[in-house]
Amino acid sequence: VLFLGRLTVQKNPLQFIDVAERVHLLRPDVQFVMAGDGPMLGMLIERACDHGLQDCVTFTGKVNGPEARALYQEADCFVMPSLSEPFGLVALEAIAHNTPVIVSKQSGAAEVIDHAFKVDFWDTDAMADKILSIIRHPVLKQTLSQEGKRQVKDITWDKAAKKTSSIYSKTYSTTK
Repeated sequence: VLFLGRLTVQKNPLQFIDVAERVHLLRPDVQFVMAGDGPMLGMLIERACDHGLQDCVTFTGKVNGPEARALYQEADCFVMPSLSEPFGLVALEAIAHNTPVIVSKQSGAAEVIDHAFKVDFWDTDAMADKILSIIRHPVLKQTLSQEGKRQVKDITWDKAAKKTSSIYSKTYSTTK
């Protein structure tokens, strides 16, 4: 189970550790990877150890592009529990690599991704349940991967720019 991002309050990495603890109670074989760097790294390592997760949570530090791609491809699912996220390109990157995604409802990505689990950032039990569902049900994992990848191909900067331009044009024409 992968978290990839800056280790800051906004990205809610503490929630990821809490979710890992819940999943670990039911499935001690599941491994968690926190890829990224930031001011919370030391606190997160300490918290993982305090909760007995030192053998199932790996902290990679900052990763480069090829390393991130390898992590996405290895992961059974990607979790983005952000408190506040204007968009969250990492969710689209995960989907593009056939990785099922769990995002907080409070992220901008939740507005454009149809084939992902969307959970309130504070709902530890729901996030843990979604992770376990993906791990336990290969057909669900495959469906989220395939449908997500199909959808993400349609999300482009060009289409976003055209949609924005259309909205501006309609707004401008109605205000004249």
